Amino acid sequence: MAASVAALADRDGSAYEAAIEALVADFEGREEFLEDIPVADTVLALQVLAAARGFSVALVSPLLPAR
Repeated sequence: MAASVAALADRDGSAYEAAIEALVADFEGREEFLEDIPVADTVLALQVLAAARGFSVALVSPLLPAR
């Protein structure tokens, strides 16, 4: 997660893309979730911040809402 936040702070779209994809993969490898709800909640929050900075990454995962 730290790499995603750093990329957002630096407004580095390439670094953000790599970091957020790694974070999604991390969530997909988990067996336990907060409140037992399988969702990549941190990714959702970071994507809102990225969109506010003018960039985001189209992500597909069973742990994210369909676009």
